[in-house]
Amino acid sequence: MFRKLHIRLTVFCTLVCGAILVLMSCICLFFSETETTERHFSDFQINVNMLLNHLETQTVISYNWLAQANVDTQFEIDIRDNGSKLIFEELSPLSLDEGLFAAAREKAREEHMIFEETIRQGSKLSAHAEFELSQSKEAYYAAVALIPKSNSVLNIAVLRPLDDLRQSLRTARLLFAWADLLGVLLLSVFFWFFTWRMLQPLIRNRQKQTEFIASASHA
Repeated sequence: MFRKLHIRLTVFCTLVCGAILVLMSCICLFFSETETTERHFSDFQINVNMLLNHLETQTVISYNWLAQANVDTQFEIDIRDNGSKLIFEELSPLSLDEGLFAAAREKAREEHMIFEETIRQGSKLSAHAEFELSQSKEAYYAAVALIPKSNSVLNIAVLRPLDDLRQSLRTARLLFAWADLLGVLLLSVFFWFFTWRMLQPLIRNRQKQTEFIASASHA
């Protein structure tokens, strides 16, 4: 009887405390992922602003500067001058489909009001937006910018694949999962001994009652 009670108490205590542990871990993981994602997107925005600030101040686009920026930021860049694409194949090591850049421009028009028609040549005001883009089960940070020049308007689309972010989140989830599993195992071991010690007074009382009844029956 006491053995079954011991097992049931151990399982019950382990399940309750394990559920609390898993819940707290999920809450911590949620806040950790939120902070990581926000920091990642903030870094993307900073790099995009640096890129745009440089292009706004230059009359000639430097291939060397763009190449270095591509290496540093892992950006995929598509630049169009009055609708004509500027050829920088070497700046796209992942060879992203042009449809992705078209989808980014379309989303910028529909959701962020980035219309090329509103930017005039020679204007001092540029427009840009940063957002997340999902295509074919792949996720990207995207930015679309319109930069007016003296005789044209640069239409710039930037994509950054989120493979590294996803891998980082998957690694964190695995670490939390293994930590929870180890925690539940340790809890089960702890409660196995703890509940056994809790039952000792009951076991001793039961033994005394049994001895008393046995003594009384012989009297």
